[in-house]
Amino acid sequence: MILGPGRWLGRGSYRAIDTTQGTPFSVDMTLTEEEDGRLVDALLEVEGQSAIELTVWIVPDEFGGYAVTVRGPFDVDGTAKLESAPHLGLLWSEDGATHAAFALFELRDTYGLRGFARNGGNAATWELALRPQSEALAGGNVVAFRGGRRGS
Repeated sequence: MILGPGRWLGRGSYRAIDTTQGTPFSVDMTLTEEEDGRLVDALLEVEGQSAIELTVWIVPDEFGGYAVTVRGPFDVDGTAKLESAPHLGLLWSEDGATHAAFALFELRDTYGLRGFARNGGNAATWELALRPQSEALAGGNVVAFRGGRRGS
């Protein structure tokens, strides 16, 4: 999986499919490695709304994929392919009312998470940029090391 253990910070937006204006949100999450898989505890702060807590459990299965369980304001389970690109997942609720699909990918200086979700008759899309906490707080590569002599 391309995200390693530690604290991750992110900013993103989501929007209903039938609108053009997105709603910003931020994420503060901790990814830990457990004996049987990986655990993600996340706090989403949506602009103008209360914070949302999510817990995600990611466990390798016997077929080379991962079983994914998400708990929070909505409960979904599913499957994902997270060992090689493209990193993809599909989640659904037990009653079939909620579905979500996502892609996790690496960019030059960050990681991206994009997806679609449908709950009842409402559909939305989201995108999120994630960085390890140390990079997010430092603002990325602040100091550049260059070879050569000064003043030449």
